[in-house]
Amino acid sequence: MDFFSLLGQALLLVLALSLDSFVAGIAYGAGGIKIPKLSLLILGGVSTSVLTLSLLAGELLGPLFPAEAVHIVCFLLLFSLGVFKLFDGVLKSAIRARGGCRFSFSALNLNFILQVYAEPERADADHGGTLSPKEAFALALALSLDGLAAGFGASLSGGGVFETALLSLPLSCAAVAVGELLGRRMHRKGKIDLTPLSGVLLILLALLKL
Repeated sequence: MDFFSLLGQALLLVLALSLDSFVAGIAYGAGGIKIPKLSLLILGGVSTSVLTLSLLAGELLGPLFPAEAVHIVCFLLLFSLGVFKLFDGVLKSAIRARGGCRFSFSALNLNFILQVYAEPERADADHGGTLSPKEAFALALALSLDGLAAGFGASLSGGGVFETALLSLPLSCAAVAVGELLGRRMHRKGKIDLTPLSGVLLILLALLKL
């Protein structure tokens, strides 16, 4: 696979995974919650690190399986994740419906991370109007869940780790920053759901892997 083909697929993967970050940025901007530069870097850095690790895992394990099996597994992982993202709104609605209980903040609190996954603005746990580094870390974990499966599946057939990691950090940070700016201009908590578009991009990437 040539460099430009790898770059194109890397860009498609990063764009698909950055849409949730973009929507999270809109939610914060519309809610008047500031995202400092350090928190922005943590969001991009954690997402990129998780994605890169999953890409490396896929690249290391790929050669252990027959070529045909690798292509099938790669396709199934990305396609399944894409289909899941198409109906992701149903899962998030279910999590929000069950989120009436109070919980204490912890970066490793699974309940908290699930709540942030469903409603990103909940990451501002202390309601201070600013996303702290600790809160940014929790939000980044929630936003990185999809990257684990997508990165692993995308790299099973080999290549693209460097290109994807190179694109991920700036695009992830830019997605949050642009989303926050757009949200501030909206001056309301707009519930914009771009998750189905993310699903479409992942399904397209899956088809390109065949």
